[in-house]
Amino acid sequence: HYTKTFATLAVDTVPGTLLASDGTAYASGSDILIALDSHKAGANVPVIVVDRGVVLNRAGLIGTTTTAVANAIAAIKAAGLNRVSE
Repeated sequence: HYTKTFATLAVDTVPGTLLASDGTAYASGSDILIALDSHKAGANVPVIVVDRGVVLNRAGLIGTTTTAVANAIAAIKAAGLNRVSE
């Protein structure tokens, strides 16, 4: 894991929240971060995020839609840095 400081975090996070690198909610594509701690949306917010070598519980991934979660799982598998439980 590592800490990513978002100039603007647009959404509240809890562990498992799917984010894009600009601090918005993840929707699709390879630009994905997974929060490991809880924060309120705001400016200059440091969030601990997943780095590599993590086995992620599929049920613990939190997206804005089921499509966003499915896209995240596909992106995580394609990147090969982490694994998603079946």
